[in-house]
Amino acid sequence: MKIELVEYREELKDRFRELNEEWLEAFFHVEPIDRELLSKPEETILAKGGCVYFALLDGLAVGTGSVIPLGGGVYELGKMAVTPEHQGNGIGRMLVEFAVEWTRKRGGDEVILYTSSKLFGAIALYRKLGFVETELGPTPYGRADVRMRLPLEEDVPI
Repeated sequence: MKIELVEYREELKDRFRELNEEWLEAFFHVEPIDRELLSKPEETILAKGGCVYFALLDGLAVGTGSVIPLGGGVYELGKMAVTPEHQGNGIGRMLVEFAVEWTRKRGGDEVILYTSSKLFGAIALYRKLGFVETELGPTPYGRADVRMRLPLEEDVPI
């Protein structure tokens, strides 16, 4: 299985929304903040200096993710989804690693993410990649009850 990671293209805009809605509806529900980010990625993510990217398998987007700058060198890893039939093949790991490297190249100091304690596999992956749990604090996502962070040090590979 050969996966190609590519940054946002206009023709993939609908796939960004579809992949995330499929994932959200399988585990939770689509919240207003999700609708905003997924329906207008050019305005809500890209125009703010962020990134939307995709994992392509034979030209078909089977996974996606985004990186949203929050200011002060902090970037949020978000809107990550992999189709159910392609989960367990390392695509999620590739998506996280892409986000971390993308952030590192832009001089970011840390990557944060919000998730749910129900997502055991995702949390295990994040821990394996060096993320640590921190105080939750305010979050725009009703489903989030875990906040994790990865401090970026130039000489430490993920």
